[in-house]
Amino acid sequence: MKNILKKEFMLGIHPSCYITFAFVLCALIPNFPMIVVFFYPFCILPQLMMGKNQENNDFEYSTLLPLSLKDYVKGKVVVLALFELVFSYCRCFCLEIMFSLTIPLLQSII
Repeated sequence: MKNILKKEFMLGIHPSCYITFAFVLCALIPNFPMIVVFFYPFCILPQLMMGKNQENNDFEYSTLLPLSLKDYVKGKVVVLALFELVFSYCRCFCLEIMFSLTIPLLQSII
């Protein structure tokens, strides 16, 4: 499983997927549309990942490797789930920072 995940992270993920973690930091910008922060990882990221795999004929490459179809699918699902978990954690962390900064300000005004 470790080798499959290594293959997915090195070959199967578009480089812009790693850059998209910056969208999570946009949650700290005042009046930034939060829908972008939540929409991008769940809707556009899987399309980028699967589109690159289709362009590079990843399925044909993986059939030449000594692994079963179940392992291939499991690797894809685990990588996508890891990305979604990391995005969710980063969003929660940014929102926690945002609220921890605004609540004391509101209390000092009141």
